[in-house]
Amino acid sequence: MEPQIVQLGNMYLMGESRRMTLTGDKTVELWKSFKPKVKTIQGQKDGYFYNLSIYPESFDLNTFTSDTRFIRWAAVHVHADEELPEGLESFLLHGGLYAVFIHKGPAHTFVQTLDKIFNEWLPNSSYELDGRPHFERMGPDYRVDDLNAEEEVWVPIK
Repeated sequence: MEPQIVQLGNMYLMGESRRMTLTGDKTVELWKSFKPKVKTIQGQKDGYFYNLSIYPESFDLNTFTSDTRFIRWAAVHVHADEELPEGLESFLLHGGLYAVFIHKGPAHTFVQTLDKIFNEWLPNSSYELDGRPHFERMGPDYRVDDLNAEEEVWVPIK
């Protein structure tokens, strides 16, 4: 599993966020709330959906547990000056170096991709994890239960 290494510029995102843990995962509820509001967002820059995870500054893979609190975003990429529809938030994703992997298959197999990234690729690479947000980027037709689904997994590195 070899990633593409990408230097990402700053991105403006618009969407909704929730504080959660893996034990108290609210991702499904977050996306169910956000998806109907997407049509109210003007000036989208691409047709992708962004599933962003912001971990604590002290994030360490060795101490991360299913009870570690983090913030999850359901968002789209917009122009910097877009008006914020009621009920939505904006977020400036600061750019930097990312390793971009492709996950193929339904969402319930995603943990296998993460295992390969963090337990095989990262320890054997010349990179280390950076403290910026992680995210997945899905196309407009993405379905969590699709056996042929593909999503990009963006891991911040330095």
